[in-house]
Amino acid sequence: MDKLILLKNNDVFTTSFVIAEGTNVKHKNIKELIAKYENDLKDFGLEPTV
Repeated sequence: MDKLILLKNNDVFTTSFVIAEGTNVKHKNIKELIAKYENDLKDFGLEPTV
């Protein structure tokens, strides 16, 4: 994947798949880290509604 961020309806975001690929970490492990630090990540903004 060549895009680190995505733009949709003027919202800038990334996905756990992009993070996993860019860091060479298994997607499962990235999802676990996201769950562990969910409250801290919310400081950056909420998940966009689709």
